[in-house]
Amino acid sequence: MGRKRNAILDKGPVGVFAQKLRDRMDAVTPPTTFRRLAAKVWCSHALLAEACAGKKLPTWQVTEAFVHACGATDEEVAAWHSEWEQTQQAAGQLRRKLGEADVVVPTRSRTGQAIRAGRLRPVKPDLASPLASVPAPEAAQTFDDLIYQTRVLKIAVGNPSLRVLSAWLRRNGGYHSPSSLSEAFTGRRPPSFELFKAVVEGLISYGVERNGMERQDEWMSVRGWTEAWSRAEYNRLRPDLMPRRRFGNVHLLVDDQDEGPTAGIVAELPADHAAALLGSLHRGVAAGIIAQLPPDKAQAIINAMWQQNATIHPDHAEDGTPQATVLQHPAASGDGPGTSGKINS
Repeated sequence: MGRKRNAILDKGPVGVFAQKLRDRMDAVTPPTTFRRLAAKVWCSHALLAEACAGKKLPTWQVTEAFVHACGATDEEVAAWHSEWEQTQQAAGQLRRKLGEADVVVPTRSRTGQAIRAGRLRPVKPDLASPLASVPAPEAAQTFDDLIYQTRVLKIAVGNPSLRVLSAWLRRNGGYHSPSSLSEAFTGRRPPSFELFKAVVEGLISYGVERNGMERQDEWMSVRGWTEAWSRAEYNRLRPDLMPRRRFGNVHLLVDDQDEGPTAGIVAELPADHAAALLGSLHRGVAAGIIAQLPPDKAQAIINAMWQQNATIHPDHAEDGTPQATVLQHPAASGDGPGTSGKINS
């Protein structure tokens, strides 16, 4: 026997038909292989193996050769032909339900006469709504959204090729090669502001001058597109998320980004870990967190921060001995837990 077959993943009509072909092959005595079957018919062993894979329905010619090689009689071949037609029709109905645009009707009628190509009717595709073809830069929040809308803009102004668009920009005093222009449409990386603005200006001017379009629609304004680029760039970088600090698997978020009980998390950490974590924050933020801790825990963390700060950044007195930065719990200076607190250096 040949090597082990892969499992059939398709549970639909095509997969069921492939399993029936495997069962027919397994019924051959003595056991055979695809190469031995291919030696008896006109097609290769690769085609016979593909027919049993269940990834697509084999043609009737391949199916007929397969069952003939397995020793099927004429009556059995006729039964297989009826089974193949039923499988093709079932697969076609399934594709129609999924909205796949594909020709799935038989090439021959039940009487054996060829069906003319003009009578082949493709499955009705899933068409977009009319509004989907109107560019909407105001709807773009990310670069994925923006690139999608840029493609819609390219189609709306006449769908010029990248080579034509490059020549158009060169004629108007700018130069961008077709390969560089593709960055605004492929999405492999965010386009720069200069490139994106040049592409939008070129597409809009192409639609106005070449195809006689009017600048009355909002999407014909370059300003709306540049604002969309700025939104996408902001959401990519999010400056308000940059101050995040991380220590192990604990995240502390500052100011309005604090979404959890930060002081409660710090209170559960060992003093040295909490000290290292708070030491990486701004002094005012660290003091605010310390002010919310129990006095014993706060004093232990302050002592640990004192030791760590003395080790990393020692201050030397006049006699050369290191002096650490003095940290004081807000409660010790009269500031209650509700105050911002300070860390004095």
